[in-house]
Amino acid sequence: MREILLYRGEFLGADLRAMFNNPVYSDIIITCKDGGVVYGSKLLLAARSDVFARLILNNEENNNRNNNRESRNTFSSNDNHITFTEFSSSTLLIILEFLYMGDIMIESLTLNNIVEAYLGAEYFLLAGLEEIIITFLDNALKCSADNNLAAKLLTQASEFMLPSSDDLFFRTLHNSLVVTPLETI
Repeated sequence: MREILLYRGEFLGADLRAMFNNPVYSDIIITCKDGGVVYGSKLLLAARSDVFARLILNNEENNNRNNNRESRNTFSSNDNHITFTEFSSSTLLIILEFLYMGDIMIESLTLNNIVEAYLGAEYFLLAGLEEIIITFLDNALKCSADNNLAAKLLTQASEFMLPSSDDLFFRTLHNSLVVTPLETI
């Protein structure tokens, strides 16, 4: 369990960090495709994300209208539970960390989760998080000794999203690939 701050209320960022993914301060449980569980605050998530606001607030209205009968939605206000079959718990932790703090610890991103993290940022309409991920990707591509890194990530990304010249993620990977000699790939 997380340590409780000695002096609550002195620094909002520290208080939010203490609340982040903490079951003590949560009123919603998010189950992910890998079976992992992430904890959140409905109020904070709805205030910081239009997608969460629509999901939480619209489904609460629907559940109240249906007299709390079972709903086909992935959210139920009876048990305060959301299931995301699209995202792993590591991706949802990145999303929630960004929503709680307005930033993420760079250690949260890895080359193994960067594609799904970017998809999550797009899904939740978090342009600021998309920028952080693109900066991480650009730096990783520049610093990597692996000439195939951009090709590997492009292949992985193509499994989940359609390549588009308008998409900054694909454009970053493309720009890295066009300067790589083909014989090295």
